[in-house]
Amino acid sequence: MSALIYWIWLSSLEGLTPLEKTRLVRQTGSAKALFSAPLAYLGLDEKKRNYLETHRQLDQAEAFLDYAGEHGISCVCPEDAAYPESIRELADAPPVLYVKGRLPREDEMIIAVVGARKCTPYGYQTAAMFSRSLAVSGVGIISGMARGIDSSALWGAAEAGGAAFAVLGCGVDICYPRDNMELYAQMPEAGGIISEFPPGTQPLAWHFPMRNRLISALSRGVLVIEGRRRSGSLITARQGLDQGRNIYAVPGRIDDPLSEGCNLLIQEGARLVMKPEDLLEEYGLQVRVSKKTDFVLDNFEKVVYASLCLIPRTPDEVADLCRLPIRKVLPALTTLELKGAAVRLGKNQYILKV
Repeated sequence: MSALIYWIWLSSLEGLTPLEKTRLVRQTGSAKALFSAPLAYLGLDEKKRNYLETHRQLDQAEAFLDYAGEHGISCVCPEDAAYPESIRELADAPPVLYVKGRLPREDEMIIAVVGARKCTPYGYQTAAMFSRSLAVSGVGIISGMARGIDSSALWGAAEAGGAAFAVLGCGVDICYPRDNMELYAQMPEAGGIISEFPPGTQPLAWHFPMRNRLISALSRGVLVIEGRRRSGSLITARQGLDQGRNIYAVPGRIDDPLSEGCNLLIQEGARLVMKPEDLLEEYGLQVRVSKKTDFVLDNFEKVVYASLCLIPRTPDEVADLCRLPIRKVLPALTTLELKGAAVRLGKNQYILKV
């Protein structure tokens, strides 16, 4: 019996915490040794001993391994050279990393980009802009594939042809949320989908704080773009700080609850970044132009285009900025949207497409 089957067995034990699993492996030497170790010497309470005693079967682990092989899922355990050193160092290192696609390489520059699920259009566009620029400059992006900032960051990296990695709070064979199916399908080609949970594991609420430590551990630094004071984004940032990662934050308005977390991180010492160059230059990386405009604008459209930014503006506001009549601005905004130069939000607001 291969060693991997015992690691998958350990991974599937829901009655033990990741910290307990790591302690037991370090105590016995391996998952295989733990499988047959005398329970009396493991330092577990009666409830945990009874649980382990009744779950010393390999049938489920064998089924997981067969299923993984049939569905293109790699199972990487600590005995594999591919198991990331940054994960191995964790006090609660997962027994198995389940992967569709690939894991980040040890020599690969990876930045975590995280933020609010219910983000603003400004935050969504900012995440795409940062990730696209970082990807073009050779930096991979890792995030959680949640709605909002996470998804925008992964899309930005993937669309720029860069490496993108998603860490899930469910099995890698489950797309969550379901409306991210298109992104989910693209991730194995762009980089990889990663989870510590066996295939078929549902996206339970307590899984998501757990997965955050893997996002930060697989990165060189954590960039937060919009987040409340109490949010998963700040949990990821603080776990990254504990792991020795650099922490970055995009500042926001002092009266905006979604900016409170980022502003607090900056107040506590996180690096304030306003453009991708701020982050790239810290690592000595060459800044490359990521913005491509394959649309052609006439002079009038250029004036209207120049008035747009990542903050939503109404046609009336654009007209005031351009000092042009609204009857001329409205068709120009429609043309910019059709050419892919602007994005319309709802019925009456426009932002720059980045």
